[in-house]
Amino acid sequence: MRILCYGDSNTWGYIPGVGTRYKKEERWTGILESLTKAEVIEEGMCGRTTVFGDYVEPFCNGMKYIAPCVLSHVPLDDIVIMLGTNDSKRRYHVSAREIRYGMEEVILRIRETLARVNETARIVIISPPQIYPLADSEFDEFSREKVKKLQKEYQELAELLGCSFLNSSEVVEQVGCDGIHQRKIIKSLQRLWQKWCLQPRKIKTLGSFWCYDDKEVFTTNYH
Repeated sequence: MRILCYGDSNTWGYIPGVGTRYKKEERWTGILESLTKAEVIEEGMCGRTTVFGDYVEPFCNGMKYIAPCVLSHVPLDDIVIMLGTNDSKRRYHVSAREIRYGMEEVILRIRETLARVNETARIVIISPPQIYPLADSEFDEFSREKVKKLQKEYQELAELLGCSFLNSSEVVEQVGCDGIHQRKIIKSLQRLWQKWCLQPRKIKTLGSFWCYDDKEVFTTNYH
C-alpha cells in the first residue's frame, strides 16, 4: 500500500519554537507508516497553501506542484491532503469558504492528473488542527475562526466530491509555543486510522479530457 501525504509544515514536521524537523518516527506521517506498515510518502512544505501565492512566499502555492508530485509517485492507493492553515494568514484576506474552494481545485487537479495516466486513488481530506495565534504573528483571531470553520467546510466538500474526511483536531493533543504547529500527536491516531479504514473507498475519476487552444478542458462526469 502506498500513501501520499501532501501538506504544509505540520506534515513536514516543523518543531515549534525551534524551526528544525521532528524525527521521522515523531512526525504524524511516520506514526501513520508505523501503524499501517504502508509506504508513506511525505510531501510536506512549510508555508504551503491550497491555491494562494504571493511575493513573500512565491513557491507555496500547492496547486502548482500537485500534478508533478502525483505523477512522480504513482501508482498510489491513497492521497492524503492536509492544507488550509496557511491560507488563513492575514495577508491573504480569504474566508473559510474560499479556502474550501481552493481545496476543491486541488482535488480536481489530482483527479485530472490521475486520469492522464489511467490511475485512481482514494483521496482523503484532513482538516488542519485548531490554531491559537500569538500577537504580531502572520495569523490573528480571524485566522483561528477560519481554521475552525474548515472542519465543517471540508467535511461537506468531501461528501460532495466523494472523498474521505478526517478531523486532525481529534488526534492533536496540543500545539506548540507558537500556537500554530503540532507539539504532540496522541495515540488516538490509531483510532482515527481505523475510522479511516472503515470508510468506503470512494474513488471517482474524470471521464475524459482533451486540449483546445493550449487549454486543458475536462469533463465532469464522475463515475
